[in-house]
Amino acid sequence: MIVLLFGLLFGSFANVCIYRLPRHESIVFPASHCPSCHKPIQWYDNIPVLSFKLLQGKCRSCRAPISWRYPLVELLTGSLAVALFIKYHFTFFFWMYALVCLVLVIITFIDLQEQIIPDELSYGLMVAGTIFSFFNRELFLQIIFYFPLALNRLVASYVGLLVGGGILYFIAWISRGGMGGGDIKLAAGLGAFLGWEYTLIMLGLSFLAGGVVGIILLITGLKKRKDPIPFGPFIAAAAITVILFGEPISAWVSAHLFG
Repeated sequence: MIVLLFGLLFGSFANVCIYRLPRHESIVFPASHCPSCHKPIQWYDNIPVLSFKLLQGKCRSCRAPISWRYPLVELLTGSLAVALFIKYHFTFFFWMYALVCLVLVIITFIDLQEQIIPDELSYGLMVAGTIFSFFNRELFLQIIFYFPLALNRLVASYVGLLVGGGILYFIAWISRGGMGGGDIKLAAGLGAFLGWEYTLIMLGLSFLAGGVVGIILLITGLKKRKDPIPFGPFIAAAAITVILFGEPISAWVSAHLFG
């Protein structure tokens, strides 16, 4: 229950970032306010999920509708926090991947709404990925007792960064703009966390999911061939899948594709 509440609260913070970052507004000041009437939102109207239900999806002051995105993001981050706790418990990796998933949720909804991925989030993933790969407890002990293995882990982080960004950059180059710069930087940032092997799996899953969804959108007429489809959400979903289920996916790939 504590982990779920923790996730819901960070989901509320994610909603602030989703609204303000594309508008180049501070995520700290001013306090939360209604985007329609701009009146401050009281603490009792800012309780994740519950306030949306009690207010029936409308602002208390001006009765303007509140987007369903708000409780959706809160429930999503809460669910991810629980899933990460089940897998990693309260270890270093829980906190590390909780941060990554929070950023990915923010990126997903910004990209869906604005078709942009803020550079500060992608660059933040690059820097944090390399730092966290070096300073987690397991690697710190390896540095003390077995430096070559520690060096391999650090190199894997940098190689993952280059693989994630390099593959998408190559696709963007050969397709003459078919892949956005934000997608390239996002893949590079995630590569720093995942290492090159899991980064390849992440990219494979993202292309598979993007292709299937793209075909469905074309068949149903919701999108035309030249309509842009944000690719960031597919990268984010694939990265979260690898974070939660990377080991069995890697084992399946090794067994079925490489014998």
